[in-house]
Amino acid sequence: MAQELFLWDHPVSSYAQKVRIALREKKIPFKLETPRGIGNGDKAAVPSNFSEHNMRLEVPLLIDGDFKITDSTIILEYLEDKYPETPLLPRSPRERARARMIEEVCDSQYEALNWGVSEVTNFERAHGEQAAKLHEQANHQVKQIQAWLTEQLGDAEWFGGERFG
Repeated sequence: MAQELFLWDHPVSSYAQKVRIALREKKIPFKLETPRGIGNGDKAAVPSNFSEHNMRLEVPLLIDGDFKITDSTIILEYLEDKYPETPLLPRSPRERARARMIEEVCDSQYEALNWGVSEVTNFERAHGEQAAKLHEQANHQVKQIQAWLTEQLGDAEWFGGERFG
């Protein structure tokens, strides 16, 4: 019997969320845990069985037996290769490349904007006129990304083509 996968996770991490979605869509059993201490600067509180396999101290971290994988995109590629029965990527090379491009834009641009806005809004890293200007710039950039994503979606229901992925 195959060993169940273990996912180090955090509920507000978009990177961890996409791995959880993939695992559930592929119906792969897994256990998950949120490591204490990450994000608050208290490295002493971080569990050693998380930190010893993850020098960046970031989620997600997927453990498959003795194999440890960091970086959500690499984890998704691993799951797609190891569990091909329920593919999340389209079949054609062109559509697969397009799906990866959309993922990269969401990971590198959209997520950065979300992070920046949360820093200003939730952690009050800017105030008054500076905060208003940052929100205005972020709104403009989000509209650009959403327009591009809408264009990529076209008339399809899913970015992955005929099915969710």
